Amino acid sequence: MWSAASAAIMHIGHDQKSSLLAAPFVCTLLACSAEAPTAPAPATTPPTTQTTCLTEGDQPLLARDDSGACPRTLVVVGQQVELREHQQLEPNSDGPQLGTAPVACEHPQACDWQVAHSGAQPVVLATLPGIRSEHPRGLWLGLGHRGTLVFIPLWDNDHATLDGSDAGPAWWLEPTICGDTLILTPRPRLAVARGESPPPSLSQRAGSYRFSATAPFVPEHRGPAPEDADCASLPFSYP
Repeated sequence: MWSAASAAIMHIGHDQKSSLLAAPFVCTLLACSAEAPTAPAPATTPPTTQTTCLTEGDQPLLARDDSGACPRTLVVVGQQVELREHQQLEPNSDGPQLGTAPVACEHPQACDWQVAHSGAQPVVLATLPGIRSEHPRGLWLGLGHRGTLVFIPLWDNDHATLDGSDAGPAWWLEPTICGDTLILTPRPRLAVARGESPPPSLSQRAGSYRFSATAPFVPEHRGPAPEDADCASLPFSYP
């Protein structure tokens, strides 16, 4: 006959066994319901691209632009001037732009030069200083295209006189680049031009010039620029 004490011991042992048997099942449920932590993806470092700059040579230097990854220079080559990009170019990219300087700058060191880049076009500004005046006597824009550098006069020969000295023309052609198009717009340069019309010599050259794919490069007159054209002023310091 089982005693009361034996029954109690058996009851306690049965409860403990039940708890021990149920514990793994509960842990299994908890483990299944919890999301396993996700390890963060390893950080990837983008490959570094190193820009290769070409040597500049020993030709006489007229102007230099250091705004890009590699310098851009304008040098004298024989009787001509050459605009050079000193960055390693793609196989189909344009190389140096070679051209004849304006007649007034036949001796290139006699003029002041600026070099810049606007959109897809390398550009040059040539200024002929005055002889007995601080005001220049001439201004030309140089455009590089398919290996050729062409200069376009932005001033005419109708100069104004201020305080007995040559102050340059009252009007000029303001250049802007709109994609593959050059826009030349007559603008008053001096206060004496206000209320007057631009001279015919400038009006005839004003308008839109698309860069021709033929060689030698000659700008082709295409009329005024469309009103919605995305144009940018050239980064030059004009006199």
